[in-house]
Formats: sequence, structure tokens, C-alpha cells
Amino acid sequence: MGSPVRIAVLGWSDTVADYGLFMVMTYLTEAWKFNFRHSAAIVNLFWGFIAILPLALRFLKTRKNISHSSMLFISSSLYILGLGLLTFSSPKSESGKMDSWNATYAKYGVKQETLLYASLPLIVLAKSGYAVSLEKLINEEKQVGGISDKIIDFSLSNGAYFLINLFGYVMSYAIKEWLTRFGIPTICMVVATLIFLTGFSSYGKETTQEPSLYAKLYDQFHELITQIIKNITSLLGLFIEIALCPLRLCCCCFFNKGKEKDQDEEPSLEEKPEIITRVEETKFLISLFPICLLGLVSSLGNTYFLEQAYSMDRKIIGNLKVPLVILLSVYKIANYLFPKLYFDIVDSWIPSGCTTLKKALHRIGIMLSLLCALLCCIIAAEVESKRIGILNKRKDPSKINEPVEMNLLYLVPQFFLLGGFYGMAYESIERFFMDHEIPPSLEPYMIDSAVGVFGLGNIGSVLLVYLVSKFTFKEGKSWFNESINTSRLDKYYWLLSVWTSINIVWYLFVSLLFRPKEKPTTPTRSLPEEEEENLCSFHKLANKYCIFLKCLPEKFPDFCCCCCCWCCCSNSGGDSKQDVYNVNRMVA
Repeated sequence: MGSPVRIAVLGWSDTVADYGLFMVMTYLTEAWKFNFRHSAAIVNLFWGFIAILPLALRFLKTRKNISHSSMLFISSSLYILGLGLLTFSSPKSESGKMDSWNATYAKYGVKQETLLYASLPLIVLAKSGYAVSLEKLINEEKQVGGISDKIIDFSLSNGAYFLINLFGYVMSYAIKEWLTRFGIPTICMVVATLIFLTGFSSYGKETTQEPSLYAKLYDQFHELITQIIKNITSLLGLFIEIALCPLRLCCCCFFNKGKEKDQDEEPSLEEKPEIITRVEETKFLISLFPICLLGLVSSLGNTYFLEQAYSMDRKIIGNLKVPLVILLSVYKIANYLFPKLYFDIVDSWIPSGCTTLKKALHRIGIMLSLLCALLCCIIAAEVESKRIGILNKRKDPSKINEPVEMNLLYLVPQFFLLGGFYGMAYESIERFFMDHEIPPSLEPYMIDSAVGVFGLGNIGSVLLVYLVSKFTFKEGKSWFNESINTSRLDKYYWLLSVWTSINIVWYLFVSLLFRPKEKPTTPTRSLPEEEEENLCSFHKLANKYCIFLKCLPEKFPDFCCCCCCWCCCSNSGGDSKQDVYNVNRMVA
């Protein structure tokens, strides 16, 4: 078994664990009987920190020169410990299998709820470490092997990925006990870690003269805690900077107007670069603010949407039930298809001369993701309104918490749009960071991971739900009550729809007025080679898109047209190449 496959086994076990972690919201509300709003807050904080912590871990890895293999070993150990604690935190089941464990816990003064709260941070650290090092180490090991090894690794990886998802799907459908549902991923993670350790000595060559493992573990955990505190402080400062963006921009504009009125008083050469940097930071923060709000919508999938699904009828034909995990499959399919269709297919059909349009793909992609989010919230609000309407027709108040006579498949469109929104937004934000210059003061927070943007929204949704509950509290009830059947999620979805609409208008305003500075492109070829390639590309473009040219006589000049420019160059003129070159420079 090749080294990349031994490493990829960790990713496969992580996929199996995702199918169990997808049901954490239901686990908290049904098994633990937690409050509906309390459970959603725990899940949103859980997935929010999974998205944000890779930034801190990547910084820690760079500063301490930690190898990818060591990072994965530590993360796998934390993963096993976290999943194990989550497994043993399962409350007493109907079959009474947990009685002996409860007695043991009571003997040592340990509560199962303590195990639950201890398991989630460990899983957060483990998944964050995987996000930093897993894919990097796999790519490094793939470059070392030969062609035959790469073919074998590719076949095994794709085949195993399909089988692993199929296994997770069957596991979620067939297994009902929470103890077994979390226990199987724990066993898979233990086996995967043992397979990974069989080639541990051959992984990577980036660190030398390493101290002992125990010393490294102590230093890394100590640095991690310190860095988490620093990052929380830095994020609070970042939110303050975002809030002060309009004020800073007005100050910069006032300074420029004052400079125009008084030409005698000009800033010194030392002050000019600082002023320019502050203006660029302000523009970047203003353009990034609408993106940070996307996480408010992305937080719905693992919380309220899933709780909706659990309260609906899952029967389709007779006693055949639709498993909840099918919604996760719909989400993953849309998450893959939307950016694939947009960035790959659309980009391939845009002419090579339309460089301006190609550079604007990520901006259009963010706009499309916002539209998907808006449609997702509107459809979710309509479905929830219909579900509550059916629920209100019940005459027996004792059946208020029973499943509603409404099919689970009504939720497929909103999960599909949610997956498409997340996939489009993630890919667009990643390209946004690649194509624009990031101010040095903001680079550690934004350049390393586009997922962290959604994490901020996930955590912010906890505060939003709290504020909504306070403002809508009346006569002992609010939009968020003890259970989903006594809450008014439809109104919350409509609020998010209005919020997203305002966000779309704000994004259009920001895109038109405040454009961050793009990275400079450095030409790597000489002028004659570029001229010849431009001529060739223009002729190919004319033959491909300008069908009417085939009807013209040969004595007419060649025409080249695309969505960005129109040029005419003579077949016999000596300056035709220079004209095409000049036009192409204008297009670029």
C-alpha cells in the first residue's frame, strides 16, 4: 500500500465521522432533551470554530516548524479521544445497556454531560489539524512516487471515496443507537491511525533535529492556547475595524478634499505610504464585509434545517423511510456541481482575449452565491410556513411534538440550494484572495483559508438568534421556544431573506465603488512570441465564434470579435500584427 493511500485513510475515516457528526443537532435535542435554541448554539459554535481554527493552527505550524505528519498524528489522537468521549457520553438507552457505565461515572464523580462538552473541543482541534495538513501531505507524497503508483493511488482514492460515502449512508440509515452510531467512526479512526503510523518514518522531510514527542506535545498545546487567546483578541479588533470602516473612509476622503483646497500643505514622503495603506485596508474591509455575512445562512444546514427534517414524515412508499442522511448527500452533490459547472465550463467558453471578464468570474460567483442563499431562505420559509399550517390544524395539544404529516422530500430544494451556495461562495472567495493584494495587517486572518469567513458567520448566528429571541419575546413566547413545533422558524427565515437582500444591494454597491487592488501581472514572454500567440488566438476565435465569416469572400479583411472588443486587421497590411497587439493590450 503506497504512502498516499496510508495517509488518505485518515480522510476516509474523517468522512465516516462526518456522517455521525451531521446528526449532532438531533442527538442533543432527542437523546439529551436539550433546549432547541441551546442545541443550535452548541452546533453553530462547533462548526464555526472548525472553520476558524485552521488559521491559528497554520500559524502555529509555521512558527514552530511542525511537520505535516506530526500534525496529523496529534490530530488523529485528539480525534480518537474526542469521538470516544462522544460515544461514552450517550445517555441511557431504552435497552438499558448504559446502566453499568452510569454507575461507574457516578462512582468517580464524572457526569456524562461533562464528557459531551469535553468531546466537542477535541473534535474541533482534530478536524482543524486535518484541514491544515492532510491534503498537503497527500500531495507531497504523490509527487514522490512513480506513474504506476499515482495510477494505483488515484484508482484506490476514488473507489474508496465512493465506498466510504456509501458505507456512511448505510450506517446512518440502519443504525439507530447513538452509542453505535458514534462508536463505529471511533473504531474506524483507530484503524486508520494505525495504518497511518505504519509509514510514519517515511513521511515528509521538512523538519530536522526534532525534540522528543512529549516535549513537542507540551510546547504545541501551550502555544495553541496562547495563540487562541491572541486570535480571539485580534478577531475582536478586526470586528472593530470593520465597524469603523465608513468612518475611516470619510476621514480619508475629508483629508483628500482638504489637500485639494490647500495645495501648500502636503504630507511628507514618510506619511504618504501610510495613508495609502490605510485607504487600501479600508477598501479591502468594505469589500469583505458582505462576504462575512454569508455564514449566517450556511449555519442553517446543520441546525434548523436538520431539525425540520426530523419533525417531518419520512415515509415514501408503505413502510419505506427516507433516511435523513439523504439530505447530506443532496448538499454534497450541489456543493460539487455548482462551482464545477460555473468556473470550469463557463471559463472554458469565455474567449481567451476577454481577460477582464475572466478576472470578474469570482465577483459574479459571489453574486450568484448570494442569489442562491436568498432563494434558499425564501423556499425554507415557505416550506416551514406550510409545515406550521399543518401543525396548527391538530386539535389535540398533546400531539404537538409528534412528526408532522408532511413528506421529508419538501426539504430537498433548500438543501440543494444551500450546498450550491456554499460551494460557489467558497470557490469565489478563494479566487478573490488569490487575485487581489491583501493588506499585510489582514493577511494572517484571511489569506490562509476561505472557510474561516463562514465560521465567523456561524458564530455570529448564535448572537443573532439570541437577539431575535429577546426582541420577539412576548407573553412567554418568542420565535425560538423549547421545540421546533412551538417555534416560528418561518419568520426567522424571512428575516434572513431580508438580510440577504440587503447584503446583495450592499455587495453591488461595494463592487462598483470600492474595488480592492489587484495583484500585478508580470509578463514572462517576449514581445514577438506574445504577438504571434495573440494573432493565432484571434484567428482561432474568429473561426470559432464568427460563423458569418465563412460566407464572406477572401478579399475582405479578417474580422475578430468577442464580447469585449472588435478589431479589423488587413490580410496584406504590414501593421496588422502591431494593431492586433495594441488592441489585445487594451483588452487586457
